[in-house]
Amino acid sequence: MAAIRQPQLYAELGLSESTVRRLKQAGLPFTPVGPLAKRYDLDECKALLRDMYQSGNRPEIPVDNRLEAMGERFLANARKVKRRVQPS
Repeated sequence: MAAIRQPQLYAELGLSESTVRRLKQAGLPFTPVGPLAKRYDLDECKALLRDMYQSGNRPEIPVDNRLEAMGERFLANARKVKRRVQPS
């Protein structure tokens, strides 16, 4: 099959942009065609996803620990805030 662009991949696989980004980090195959542009072989991508999910071997997707720490700090601060209700 011909190589397709990333927006076409979203539509064909029914995945969101962030999911495809995480799958790329986990090893989704692509062919670079320029400094930023990539092309995907749809059959290769489907085969890889089928193998990953049917075997129960879900991809290891890297987690950015900085975002997790920021979320925890936000929740801790939100719990400390005392709200005042102004009478109407």
